[in-house]
Amino acid sequence: MKMIEAAPLLLFALAACSSSDAHNKAADAAVDTLVADVTITGPGGADTDGFGSVSGLASRANGDVLVADGRYHVVHIFAQDGAHRFTIGRQGSGPGEFNHPCCLAVDTHERLWVRDGDMAYDVFQLEGDSAYFLRRVRMAHNDLNRHAPVTFDEAGNVIDIGTKPDSATGERGVYRLHLDSASRVTRNVRLHSPPEDSTAIRKVARQIPGGVATYYSYQPHGPTELIAHSPKEGFAHALSSRYAIDWRDGQGNLVRHLTQGIAEGPSLSAGEKASADSSLAQNAKHLGIRVNELGFDVPPRKQPLRSLFFDRDGRLWVELSVADGALRTAHVYATDGTLERTVQWPANLRLTDGEIRNGTAWGIARDELGVETVVRLRL
Repeated sequence: MKMIEAAPLLLFALAACSSSDAHNKAADAAVDTLVADVTITGPGGADTDGFGSVSGLASRANGDVLVADGRYHVVHIFAQDGAHRFTIGRQGSGPGEFNHPCCLAVDTHERLWVRDGDMAYDVFQLEGDSAYFLRRVRMAHNDLNRHAPVTFDEAGNVIDIGTKPDSATGERGVYRLHLDSASRVTRNVRLHSPPEDSTAIRKVARQIPGGVATYYSYQPHGPTELIAHSPKEGFAHALSSRYAIDWRDGQGNLVRHLTQGIAEGPSLSAGEKASADSSLAQNAKHLGIRVNELGFDVPPRKQPLRSLFFDRDGRLWVELSVADGALRTAHVYATDGTLERTVQWPANLRLTDGEIRNGTAWGIARDELGVETVVRLRL
């Protein structure tokens, strides 16, 4: 449950099919399995033995993996074998300091970009076993709750993702804002918004000191927005209720439409159903209403799509919903929209906030106690 001041949630519409549509046969694609070969439990040392909360991953050309820890306000750098090399930052608002950092990326000049809770991108030059602070690029919005990947356009400008009001109408929308080194917006592309009834959300407005807060409750396993931002400047969006994905270029123009004949996801297990029922009850209590006033219940089946994300080579990963405990599964599309392969990986490991580059994947695993580790996977 999140509180967002005066910020209505905007979702993304599916564009109509056109001559650029691409329909691929999933059964024709090769099936590969990613296997873990390195596990990083934390930096060690006297301050902390484990990660507080892994909030972003990135990799360098030399194979190093960079790990943002949003709870401890630092970024750790590890070698390919998991050995800790050095740490950047500490909590604060000054140069080289962080406030809940997330969403890392390393650009073509070996500069580390960190999306920070102080509404800015902190930029560091990486050199060997050290890094030094270069500058801070301010965000062009005040969307504190958004967790978005850091990507760049062809000119090297960072693409800032966030909600802001339209300059003409005042209506709030989600934008891709291209920022130069002086924090100036050089281009903005508004993302599409589908009908509100395409997702299951209950909104309740409440007066709070200084304004109005809108509380959101989402249907467990219900239809949601899916959005992915490519390191090649474009983006993709869909609804989890349909295997129908629009892939757009950096200007927002539709370049291809991906579909598969998968109409529904697997049935919920007994454990998933019980957990979803508990979540509904907690949400209703938080909103001060009864469960039947939420306007939705727990569906018997999952939606067909679980998530969308891009790897650093520009391939689109379409993660499917799977049965409880089954291997996670994704269709991987090349940059021209052809289906390359189907990839599977362990159920407790998420790649949506991970880093996939040159056939190596870094993901975040969570055990039964909620302890997070960083895992390297290879075919």
